Amino acid sequence: MKLIFQLFLLLFFNFLSFVYSTNCGQYKTKSDCIYSKDSCKCGWYACSSEGNPDLGYQWCLEGDKTGTKKFVSITKCSNTTDGYIYTFYCKKYLSNLAIAIIVIVGILLISGIVYYFIKKKKDKRAFYEQWIEKLLECKFIPENIYKELCEKCKEILIEENNVHPIKSPVTICGNIHGQFNALLEIFRIGGELSSTNYVFLGDYVDIGYYSLETFSLLLALKIKYPEKIFLLRGNHESKHLSYSLGFYKECVKKYGSIHPWKYSCQVFNYLPIAAIIDGSIFCIHGGLSPRINTIDQIRGIDRMKEIPEKGSFCDLIWSDPDTDDGWHESPRGGGFLFGNDIILEFCRINDLDLICRSHSLIQNGYEYKFEDEKLVTIWSTPNFCNRAGNSASILQIDENLNRSFKIFIDDFEEKEKKKKKKKKLNLF
Repeated sequence: MKLIFQLFLLLFFNFLSFVYSTNCGQYKTKSDCIYSKDSCKCGWYACSSEGNPDLGYQWCLEGDKTGTKKFVSITKCSNTTDGYIYTFYCKKYLSNLAIAIIVIVGILLISGIVYYFIKKKKDKRAFYEQWIEKLLECKFIPENIYKELCEKCKEILIEENNVHPIKSPVTICGNIHGQFNALLEIFRIGGELSSTNYVFLGDYVDIGYYSLETFSLLLALKIKYPEKIFLLRGNHESKHLSYSLGFYKECVKKYGSIHPWKYSCQVFNYLPIAAIIDGSIFCIHGGLSPRINTIDQIRGIDRMKEIPEKGSFCDLIWSDPDTDDGWHESPRGGGFLFGNDIILEFCRINDLDLICRSHSLIQNGYEYKFEDEKLVTIWSTPNFCNRAGNSASILQIDENLNRSFKIFIDDFEEKEKKKKKKKKLNLF
């Protein structure tokens, strides 16, 4: 279809070029031009040197096939025996029929272009809706479709900033770790995409049994709703951790190939590091860095790579808040522990009301680390590893930046029994 369209454009513009550039022929005399049978506008210039032969010019008339003559300009002419020199020219004459054909073809061409792109957009929309419906049933999709999701998502993510600006209302979600039912519950209690944006703070894969389905659904939703779904990078969105903590094995088991894991790792490198909501709520997976004082410094980081073992990029993904002030070595082996004094100073410098992060299991689903409520940890995976017994939560920010938490627990088996009586999950 694309090739046919390009050939049609080429032929059409070649036709226009032919219409406007065809030469009607050369004429030796004025009468030859006037009485020619060509469908041309023929004309001539007649210059007189009478009255002042030394200057060689006096006046110039322009005539055409209709016999009309008008003063054109004073043009220098060579002396001739009769005092005149004739220069003949021909212009292609377009009949009303030819003009009508060009107009009609132009209208058809424009209509065809508009129809082609509208249909293509609708077809793509239907294509992604088809696979979203399948993914909502926790079924992994064919490898070639998964590859396409990854490629398309990279095209979208590369246009997003390291610190991506987002407008409220927003629903902020913490770690999911392949617990697909937790993701569905987030959408059930968080509301439809028409009423809120969604920001996910990372750690979509590893540990849980459905990392592939979880990440696939988020990719498909990101493609279909690029201005409603926002995916940040967590420490598990890396080759190293996803290889050793389950995602690699899951891809090989379900697809019989390492390629889906490789496609996923490419997407990991495109995920933004952070987000900022209405300029005042800072979202990050891990925490802060002693090498970073301003949000502008984060914007300058090269994120299109594997998360390094040290440095500011590593710190932002791996660090944790701590009750002791200042900076301290992290027991995780990456990033730092940072105190409330560091949090308050970062918020003061960057004019922030709140820092939202995940990265740490919280028994009650969320926790303000300090009484001033400048930093909150959000955890969105209930009963982590099927044995932690914890609650999960999401944080909702309304248009006035008011905060409200929604808590949920692991009662998915009970909900599954009632599935036939419940309304189907509606994201849209």
